[in-house]
Amino acid sequence: MSKGLPLESARFVLQWGDEPQDLDLHLLSPNFHISFRHKKHVPQKARLDRDSLRGHGPETITLQKVSTSEKYEVYVDNFSVGEDINNEATVAVYMNNKLDRVVRLPDTAYKAVKILAIEKGQISYINKPVKRVK
Repeated sequence: MSKGLPLESARFVLQWGDEPQDLDLHLLSPNFHISFRHKKHVPQKARLDRDSLRGHGPETITLQKVSTSEKYEVYVDNFSVGEDINNEATVAVYMNNKLDRVVRLPDTAYKAVKILAIEKGQISYINKPVKRVK
């Protein structure tokens, strides 16, 4: 499904079950916000590769070059009404041209989960429910 990634790139792949019906992946930096509702593509920076609206996914975002001078955050937002995020949802993180980790989201009634942060090129896994995406 995915082409090989250059070493300096990262890809985030969200997958989930039948419910909630619509989860959205977000990539934030001080200079851009990639998601279905925001910019879908910032040339030379990042792009939303695929948005899924009816469950299962995958939904993917590619960060074309991880800059050591920029901070990035990845979130999953529950765009569905009346359905909680459940632990069937996962985010696969590809860095250094390999699968770095698969993060299973926690069961939560919160509308979003902060998955990770990348600062100075280093990844920190957070996986914490939050009230909303910043």
